[in-house]
Amino acid sequence: MASVKESPHGPYWICCYRKANGQRVQRSTKQTNKDKAWEVCLAWADAERKAGQGILTEAQARRVISEIVERTTGEPLQFYTAENWLQDWLKGKDQTKSKGTSVRYKQVIDAFIKHLDKRAKLNIAQIAPRDFQTFREKETKAGKSGKTANLAVKIVGGAFNAARRQGLITTDPAEAVELPEAVGMERGTFTPAEVKMLVDTADGEWKLLIMLAYFTGARLSDCCRMQWEGVDLTEETLTYTQTKTGAKVTAPLHPDLLARLNKLAGTDKAEVFILPHMANLRPGGRHGLSEGF
Repeated sequence: MASVKESPHGPYWICCYRKANGQRVQRSTKQTNKDKAWEVCLAWADAERKAGQGILTEAQARRVISEIVERTTGEPLQFYTAENWLQDWLKGKDQTKSKGTSVRYKQVIDAFIKHLDKRAKLNIAQIAPRDFQTFREKETKAGKSGKTANLAVKIVGGAFNAARRQGLITTDPAEAVELPEAVGMERGTFTPAEVKMLVDTADGEWKLLIMLAYFTGARLSDCCRMQWEGVDLTEETLTYTQTKTGAKVTAPLHPDLLARLNKLAGTDKAEVFILPHMANLRPGGRHGLSEGF
């Protein structure tokens, strides 16, 4: 039978109870109030009794701990599955990161949860370094570069590091994964002949999108949002607003691009955007314009 007694060496009450293996133990409740100490002691004794009978499940153990914390502090202890924590962490990033970064984070987190499969329903503390190692291997097998695969592991690791800082886990399992040094790739530029081949092969608005990107040097997202009000066919210039900086840029129109815009300007369609269909599509993501290109 469990009991409590005052400690002769400090302010905390001592719980005396029997463990599941029959051993009698004395353990500090870390409580100075006898009633709260008694509640903690009874919960420990009940958990040990159930463990001895082989009926203590993980869910019951969590509930016991949560009830102890709630009774003594007034606040329930929050337990997270890996999936729940990652989704909650992702919501926080939506408020602090740019839209493009949030989309990237979501892709990685969704991929990691899918990789965990049934393990995603386990307590966050049960996710191991091996889960990160196999996740990276899966990313590279899917055709991702070493640098991209490493970044994916670091993004998920950031979520687990946040859990560690909040005391939900004692260690960050991602820190135990040694990421191989990734060799970066240097991007080249298209030659005029290659651009012509791309334009000749492309369909629909892709033809003009490629020409806008090549002749203005603008980002893909900026090209998609260019408007007719920025086109000056007389001065042969194109003015657009950069998405990232908000700055207005005016670029001269190359004769080939000018001819293409002149042809489109002669239609009866009253469009705001030069590329009305592309303007509604996002540039990044697995199904975005970058991947499509």
